[in-house]
Amino acid sequence: RTRGAIQRARTGYWRCPACYLHYRLEYLWRNQKLDARLKTFRYYILGAVGYMISSGSDVFKMKKNKAEKFSKNVISLSKNEDELKSVAQQVGALIDLELDAMGLLHAQEKIRDMIRSESFAEKFWVALGSHPMKEIVPLIVSE
Repeated sequence: RTRGAIQRARTGYWRCPACYLHYRLEYLWRNQKLDARLKTFRYYILGAVGYMISSGSDVFKMKKNKAEKFSKNVISLSKNEDELKSVAQQVGALIDLELDAMGLLHAQEKIRDMIRSESFAEKFWVALGSHPMKEIVPLIVSE
C-alpha cells in the first residue's frame, strides 16, 4: 500500500489536488513569496482555480478521464510557482475590484466579514465568470 502511494506521488498523481494546491499556497505565504494580504482570500483563490481550470464545469459530475485531467491541471499549476503566484495575485485583484466597488478596500476588519457573506460570494463568482479565464490560467495540460 505504501509503495503505491509513493509511486503516485512520484508520478505527480494525487487523489486530492485541492489539498496539494492549498499546501503550495501556504508554502508561498510561509516563505513570503506571496503577499500575506491575499491569505484572507485563500478559499476564494482555491475555488477560483478549480472553477477556471474546469471551465465552470461541475467537477463532481466529471467522468473519470476528465477528472484525472482536471487533477493533473491543478497539480501542474500548483507545481509552477510563478504561474501560481500570478493566478493568486489576479484573483486577489479581482476581489479588490469588488471590494473597492463596495467602498471596503481599506477596511481590513470589514473585509473579513464581507468575504464571508453570501452576497459577496455571489458577486465574486459572477465577476469571475465574466473574466477572461485564459489570461488567468495559461497553464493547462493539453487534451
